[in-house]
Amino acid sequence: PLPPLPDLKLSEDQVAQAAESTRLYINDVLAIAHDLTIKKDVKVFLE
Repeated sequence: PLPPLPDLKLSEDQVAQAAESTRLYINDVLAIAHDLTIKKDVKVFLE
């Protein structure tokens, strides 16, 4: 038989840190999309 799995729990701090990192990444992606769409600056996309 398989050994029992340990209790896996995330602390509120770990979840908040992951959410912050995800938010920063999404904002960067949206800023690039904005530059490509509004400014039509292809050089930004190639960086």
